[in-house]
Amino acid sequence: MDDDAIYPDGFISLLQSFERKLEPYKGVEAVLPDPDVDLDQFHRDRVKAPVLPSSFDHRYEAARKYQILLQEFDGNSILWAVHAMCIAVLRRRDPPDAVRRLFLRIWREKGDQLVQELPIRWLISAATTFADQGETPEQRAGGMGLSVLFDMIKLHDSERRVSGWRNDMAFPRRDGGLRHKLAFGMEGYSLISGDLDRNMLARLWRLAEADDALRPLGLHLLGRVVSDPNTVFARVRDYRGEKPLAEAPTDSWAVCTTTDAPTPDILRFVAHHLELGAKRVHVYLDDPHSPAFDHLDPHPQVAVIRCDEDHWRRFGHGRPSRPLIRQSANNDLAYYACDAHWLCHLEVDEFLWSETPICDSLRALSGDVHCARIRPLEALSGDGSAFKASVPQGPDRAELTARAYPDHGWMTHGGLVSDPTGKLFARTGLKNINFRIHRFYDADERPLASVELDGMNICNLASAQRDAWVNKISERLRQAPRRRNMSAEAARKSVHEQLRTLEAENGRAGLEGFYDEVFATTPATRDRLRHLGLIRYRDLNLDHAVQTHLPKGDQTRSDF
Repeated sequence: MDDDAIYPDGFISLLQSFERKLEPYKGVEAVLPDPDVDLDQFHRDRVKAPVLPSSFDHRYEAARKYQILLQEFDGNSILWAVHAMCIAVLRRRDPPDAVRRLFLRIWREKGDQLVQELPIRWLISAATTFADQGETPEQRAGGMGLSVLFDMIKLHDSERRVSGWRNDMAFPRRDGGLRHKLAFGMEGYSLISGDLDRNMLARLWRLAEADDALRPLGLHLLGRVVSDPNTVFARVRDYRGEKPLAEAPTDSWAVCTTTDAPTPDILRFVAHHLELGAKRVHVYLDDPHSPAFDHLDPHPQVAVIRCDEDHWRRFGHGRPSRPLIRQSANNDLAYYACDAHWLCHLEVDEFLWSETPICDSLRALSGDVHCARIRPLEALSGDGSAFKASVPQGPDRAELTARAYPDHGWMTHGGLVSDPTGKLFARTGLKNINFRIHRFYDADERPLASVELDGMNICNLASAQRDAWVNKISERLRQAPRRRNMSAEAARKSVHEQLRTLEAENGRAGLEGFYDEVFATTPATRDRLRHLGLIRYRDLNLDHAVQTHLPKGDQTRSDF
């Protein structure tokens, strides 16, 4: 035995398992009709599902199998059930020759109708039956080729689905990146100029076309292969630029986040965006043991992923140490897995708000718009219903900022601590892009131009509670040391670096003083902001959203 075999006991175990499935059915002649039966009548007659008896004399009794098939095809043509029973018998050891003749006659005389009627799994099973029981070399070779082709598509795409990428979207190209070895030392296939896929399909077409019994089945299945966008063949064409342009996406949208926040915070984030009309919410749990998984996983509109070792191994490396790198990697995953027309990345304490339905705003964008930007608001100290906007750009911005925040305004972005560029709705379906935190890049790392979404905001709740904000900022300053080679000018413009200096000089009291002014803990500060027209009121009603969309999560809050 080969010690390196990936299956225990190697091919011995595989063959033993395969042989156990070849036990022939008993009493076949009492179930299936003669090969010269009237197929037209069988095709017209409808199945009436029988009531299965509580037991049969033998596990491999043909009558038992046939009655199970009649239940499956209830209301459909009896010919479907007869055809399926022929397959069941012919896939076993030493089948009667009469059953082989009946199966081949069905395909010669009724093949054109069956390929339009039968479920795909029975068409693939028919191809495998041609491989096992075909009477000509073309039938056996063509059937085997079709059987292996569809089995490998199913195996490959089922494994690929674990990645989270949609099957109708090719993986993004990473030019100059790591290229892992293929099995057996084979050279990599050229996705741009190779012809392996064309040759494979052409050979199978020629085999199918040459046989009158196999022809309807083979040509139909191959036609399905070259028309379905969810196979590796379509994705290879995508790399070559051969994929037809789809209609411009319209209005459905989704959000994604990577978070290690407490479960109640995650549930509020998810429920709020479901309430606003998100088609999908992608949640990447930075803590793979978070209880949030069990609350979110059953919801059909939530894609929740544990970011464990297996998750990061798919990228060819371990877990990145920097949160921004982890977020960006997961953003790309969400983008290529997204089944909505637009995707927005948010932190778990950021909540979309819109004067009108978000889908209406996205639908109004022209087809050549790839990015739509939403500007942030930051919560003022309190219950999370009052927010402040940034001082507008203009020649008097610095003066107005100093008027609003006389002691610390110069450290901020017009009064904002977070990045004033906000976040993006990115149009899905584009190729070779990188979805970062605040920008959307093409394959050459050039940011794509964006338009502003009026009447929409990102409401950042991170600053609503004084102690929580100070603790979070202090922890972030410790975890993220100052970037090497940062210029004095860059440090001056960085709120993060100004807060680092403030804490170093004044300790926690320095951060608390900054918070009290910038997030308006006093009536005097609020009056200044109100006078300048910077205060916005947004009732997010997060608890109501949780009760509506994740009621079990709300009921078990004490378990978090």
